[in-house]
Amino acid sequence: TGYSQFDLLQKIRYQINDYMNIDANIQYSTSSDIPRFDQLSLRDEVGLVPNFSEWNYGPQDRFLASLKYKWIQDVRFWDEMIVIASFQDLQESRITRNFNSNFRELRIEDVGVYGLTVDANKKWKKNWSRSIFYGLDYNYNQVSSRASRENIVNGTTDSELFTRYPSGGSSANNFGAYVELIHTTPDSVLNFHAGLRYSYFNTDVLFKPSDPIQWPDYFYDGIFSSNDALTWSGGLNINAGKGWILNFLASTAFRSPNVDDIGKLRVKADNLTVPNPELSAERTINFETNIQKRFSNFAEFNVT
Repeated sequence: TGYSQFDLLQKIRYQINDYMNIDANIQYSTSSDIPRFDQLSLRDEVGLVPNFSEWNYGPQDRFLASLKYKWIQDVRFWDEMIVIASFQDLQESRITRNFNSNFRELRIEDVGVYGLTVDANKKWKKNWSRSIFYGLDYNYNQVSSRASRENIVNGTTDSELFTRYPSGGSSANNFGAYVELIHTTPDSVLNFHAGLRYSYFNTDVLFKPSDPIQWPDYFYDGIFSSNDALTWSGGLNINAGKGWILNFLASTAFRSPNVDDIGKLRVKADNLTVPNPELSAERTINFETNIQKRFSNFAEFNVT
């Protein structure tokens, strides 16, 4: 079940001046086929005949290129600002053949990821030590999925095989903007932080009429999901003295369905899981309290 892997990494830094620099980051990695031991070890009901003759991840190829601009200087709006633009291209595949079968199935996924992030922070002091962190990020993901079946005896191939992800292509856009404030008293007795983030997600998947599965008609027009949310968090840390520390935290969270949730096909035994275009976003509200007491240098007591 061994496999081989090859990685290349190159980083280049250009120092513009005493305050600014640019980093270029280039990475490439590839691998041989990677056997799935847990699948290859499966047997029939009496434990004699293997389920699979082949179950491999195909070569996993990844290319990354990014540029990072950093500005460290005490100016009006920040002490430090970082801007990162990046691109990734990823390809992975699955190769399977049932035991004693003449047909090998190949499924290939290609993913392109485009990203841009901007982060900044500023710190100042009056009666309290105050810091502000703010920024935004954007990601665009494009997924293509294809599948084929090969006859290992005569070498013929056909594409009458369903793909793991929508055959017409999928895409997802993610945008977020955030701000966080941190306040600390000069004696560090109180530490308070509050954060706010706006997130927007949309996912678009499309199926081809030529798929071996007959989908509902509206699947061929594309399935579109769009969600947004304003989430927040707040926390208070109190160093009460005599070894007592109190922590209080409250927050909300948000997760929008992605391409994997909406468009992925899953097959297990005789069960087929199909896309659900009615999926909605997940939202949570969280509360946490922690009390810590230090009795000596060697003993602590925690209640959460």
